[in-house]
Amino acid sequence: MSSKKLVRIMVALMLSLTLFIMGGCGKEEDGRIKIGVAVSSFDDQFLINMVDAMKDYVANNYSEEVEISFVDAKDDAAKQLAQVENFVTQGMDGVIVIAVDTDAVGPITQICVSEGVKISYVNRMPASVAQGTFPEGAFFTGSEEIKAGEMQGEFTAEKLNGEGNVAILMGMLGHNAQIKRTDGVKKIVAKTPWNESCKRTNRKMAKIRSYASNGKLDC
Repeated sequence: MSSKKLVRIMVALMLSLTLFIMGGCGKEEDGRIKIGVAVSSFDDQFLINMVDAMKDYVANNYSEEVEISFVDAKDDAAKQLAQVENFVTQGMDGVIVIAVDTDAVGPITQICVSEGVKISYVNRMPASVAQGTFPEGAFFTGSEEIKAGEMQGEFTAEKLNGEGNVAILMGMLGHNAQIKRTDGVKKIVAKTPWNESCKRTNRKMAKIRSYASNGKLDC
């Protein structure tokens, strides 16, 4: 299954759940539900695929019922907070957030919950979910991150027959997805003869794709 097809399936499930959650929200005079999507960065191709899939899903299934808007935080947590505040001011019925910093989403959650705006975090789990302090009125839709990392490691091990060296390329550090997925990959690496040779960290996704495609890892 291609990565784009997988993303589209994930988005269909996520948006279906989100629209169900927001079904009781107040609507515009024309009856449409307004949803604002705050994306951590448009530089990440996976997130761009997700955005495109959201647009297509709404256009093909809810073109008359839903109005959806997107903003790019450019990996700036303060900018993302301001964008969500603006969504609330604009009267959005619901907000979907792909968080820049999963440890710093408290103010984002609070402003939405306090104003009665439904908020759903996607892909990157807020730290408060694991800590058990996630408030009512806020939701998270995402995968089991360690399992996702294990699947990546198992797929690579199968394709390489467990031979050679492996380099773990990581983008933005610190959020739950990066930490847990890396742990999952390392769990599989530990079971193989691989030598975990190097890591590329805190790099923009375009740069990481360049390293991966040309095979040059100047660690």
